[in-house]
Amino acid sequence: MSNTYEDKKSRSTYDWFFTQASWNEDEVAQRKADMFFKALDLEEKDRILLIIDDTMECTPFQGTGS
Repeated sequence: MSNTYEDKKSRSTYDWFFTQASWNEDEVAQRKADMFFKALDLEEKDRILLIIDDTMECTPFQGTGS
């Protein structure tokens, strides 16, 4: 885990969340999508183009700027 954030969570917090907490992965994914669209400041009439290409072969982290 990265130690770069002041309000970081402990490893045990993440372990508990993924193994014992009652959460719904669909709700988490929807929340993440909602945050993404809000960050783009999209209006209802706006359009985005998503390209999902599972045939691309690349090295790990290619295209992430790292």
